[in-house]
Amino acid sequence: LAPCRQVRQLAANKLEALDARIRELQHLQRVLSHTITGWDQQLARTPSGTRAGLLEMLAASDARAATELSPLLAPALRRTLGERQKK
Repeated sequence: LAPCRQVRQLAANKLEALDARIRELQHLQRVLSHTITGWDQQLARTPSGTRAGLLEMLAASDARAATELSPLLAPALRRTLGERQKK
């Protein structure tokens, strides 16, 4: 290919990758929003000062979604998922 056509193809490839990443982020946004809604409902039923079990709830509902969420949750989720698999 001529250099200009290569540049154009590289730009098109980048656009495709960005579109895929945007779809992935939109999916994660929906998963996280749904998770937070469920957590809010659980917290509303949980007495103040009592553990609500949010991570266990997440792991039980959808392990794949749990691992897709924030890296900040990942260590606790791995422990929770590991404990669930041992049972």
